Amino acid sequence: MPTLTQLLDILELDPEDPVTHFSLAGAYRTAGEKEKALEHYRLATRFKPDYSAAWFEMARMAEEQGDVPVAMEAYAGAMTASSRAGDDHILNAARVRMRRLERRQGGSKQA
Repeated sequence: MPTLTQLLDILELDPEDPVTHFSLAGAYRTAGEKEKALEHYRLATRFKPDYSAAWFEMARMAEEQGDVPVAMEAYAGAMTASSRAGDDHILNAARVRMRRLERRQGGSKQA
């Protein structure tokens, strides 16, 4: 796996590459820099709206941080993106995690 420095160098070549943003998010997450990780997950989904893995990981990170509104929005994004891509694994995982969040929040929405 490329280092953080290598990923930043790669990003300079193509600042709108969603895969590089996703990789940077993972590297920042591993380094404990959660705000930078969330920023790069957001950028990955901005440059590739159907990037279901980026939506899902952003949701998981927001959930871990207790940011329920961001987590819910990102799980919804993951479900939409994975549904379009036919990625049943992420679709089902996002649906389950969103329902758990809704139950914890006392909501009654069905995903």
